[in-house]
Order: sequence, then structure tokens, then C-alpha cells
Amino acid sequence: MPEEIAGVEALIGIIDRALFKGDKELIGLVGGVGVVTHRFSN
Repeated sequence: MPEEIAGVEALIGIIDRALFKGDKELIGLVGGVGVVTHRFSN
């Protein structure tokens, strides 16, 4: 479980950085990963 939490925190950090930079390609990539991860967790 701690590994999963660390992974989520890392993902949130990446999203924050992408939004801060306004990097639309990175936001799209992270969004795609988030959708896949969400489906996998359910």
C-alpha cells in the first residue's frame, strides 16, 4: 500500500508541475496515465 500512495503522490507532483508550466502535452500524457490507473484500480 505505501508504494501505491508514493506513486499517487509522485503523479500528483507531475500534474502540478505540468499545470505550473502549462505543458499541455505533459498534461495529456499524465491524464491518459491517470485514466488507465483509475480503470486498473477498479
